[in-house]
Amino acid sequence: METGDVVRLKKPFKVRSEDSKEYTFGIVAALIWSEGEEAGQATSSPPVEVLVYLYDPETSTVYTDEAGMQALFIFQLGEIEFD
Repeated sequence: METGDVVRLKKPFKVRSEDSKEYTFGIVAALIWSEGEEAGQATSSPPVEVLVYLYDPETSTVYTDEAGMQALFIFQLGEIEFD
């Protein structure tokens, strides 16, 4: 998994509980390793968390907040599926 990859969320995600829109895909913005490990280092452990932009493949759009910014969301590695 690398920055820019499209990943599937294991559970549909709503930005706010009152929203009807659910996201099941995200685009990887960054990978976060445990303390002491850095991106690009040869490491035997997977990243701890994944920062994603929520993505709708049907419309090819990324979620934007009320200010028009592409918001980042953090997921644990076990919450996403990737090849």
